Amino acid sequence: MPLVVVVIFTVIPAIIAAAMGAGITGLPEIDYRAKAREKALSVYQETGSIPSTVSFLGRDININSNEIDLSEIKKANYQDVLYKKSTIEQAIVNVCITLYKECGRESRTTPVYNSVRYSDLASDYSVAVVPEKNGYLSFNSAISGGGDGYVYYGIWSGLYTIQPGDKLVYDVYIPSGLQEYTVGGFEMDFSDSTYGRDYDLYDQNSYHSAFANLLSYAGMWYHREFNLSNVAGKTITYFNLVNESDIADTYNGILYKNIQIVNGDTVKLRIWDPSYLWAFLDMRDGQVSDLLTTGTTQPTINCSTATETEFNQYGKYLLRNALGTSAIPPVILNGTTRNYYYSKPTGGQGCGFTDIVELR
Repeated sequence: MPLVVVVIFTVIPAIIAAAMGAGITGLPEIDYRAKAREKALSVYQETGSIPSTVSFLGRDININSNEIDLSEIKKANYQDVLYKKSTIEQAIVNVCITLYKECGRESRTTPVYNSVRYSDLASDYSVAVVPEKNGYLSFNSAISGGGDGYVYYGIWSGLYTIQPGDKLVYDVYIPSGLQEYTVGGFEMDFSDSTYGRDYDLYDQNSYHSAFANLLSYAGMWYHREFNLSNVAGKTITYFNLVNESDIADTYNGILYKNIQIVNGDTVKLRIWDPSYLWAFLDMRDGQVSDLLTTGTTQPTINCSTATETEFNQYGKYLLRNALGTSAIPPVILNGTTRNYYYSKPTGGQGCGFTDIVELR
C-alpha cells in the first residue's frame, strides 16, 4: 500500500477524535431548532399549514406548532389579502365610472337632458342624481297651490319610434307624509305635437301615466309597466317626469330608477338605466380571474347604439388594462385555497360600491 494512503487513514480519524475531544459537535441544539422554525415558517407561507417535521442539515427535527408565533405572518398575509381585494374592487369601480362618464352623464349630478318643459304655480323644481341612493333620480318641486300646479321636467331628448310590443317600465319611490298629490308619473312628447296624456296610457294597476295619485304606494318602491301598443309608430322626442298638485307643498325626494322601453327581454331605449354600467361582469357573481382571461374584448364603444354584449366587451377591455390579462392567483389561508370572487350589484344601481369582492 502506498505511503500517502496510510497517512490519510491514520490522520483523519485523529482529527475527528481531537475535534470531539474539544467539544466540536456541530451547531448548538438551540440553533438547529431556530433554523428549523424558520424553515417551518417558510413552509407555512407556501402551504398555509405548519409541518410536523422539517429536515435541516441532514437532521429531522420535530416541530411544535405552539412554539411558532404566526401572528405577524397572519397579519401580513391578511393585509396583503385586503390590499389585493381593494385593488381589484377599485379597478372594477373605475370601469363603472368610465362607462358612467362616457355613456351616461357628464357628471354624477347632471342628467342627460335637464330642462323644465312645462310648469305652472311651481316656485322651485330640480332633478338630480342622488349618489348616496346609488344613482337614482331625485325629483324635487315646490308648488304654491291655489290652482292647477304642475311641473313637467325633461330628462331625455332624442328620437325613438315606438314599435309594436314595446313597454315602458320604471320604478318610483314616493316618500310618506306629503299632501295629496299626483307625483311619480311621466309624460312623452311626440314628434307630431301630440303627448302621451292624449292617449289612454295606464300601468298594470290601472294608474294613469301622468295624473295618477300613487298615495297608496308611499314609503315603498312601486314598479310600473305601460303597454305602448296604442302609440306604436309615434316618435318620442322628449321624456319628462311629472309632479302635479292643487295643494301647496314641497314635494321632495321622489326617486326614479330603471326607466326603459323594452320589447320582450330586449332593452330598446335606456331613458334612465344605470344597469349597463355593470354589463362587463358576466354573471350575478363569478371568479375575478375569469374576467381577465376569458371572453372577447373591444377597445371602443358607440354608446348610443351599444348592445349589452358590446358594453360587456368594452368594460372587460378597460378592466384588463387596469389589472392585466393574467389570472389572479388563489390565496391560501389556514391551509385552504381561496379565489377572489365578485358580486354584481343589482340592476339600476350606480358605481358607488366597495364590498363587491371577496375570497371564497
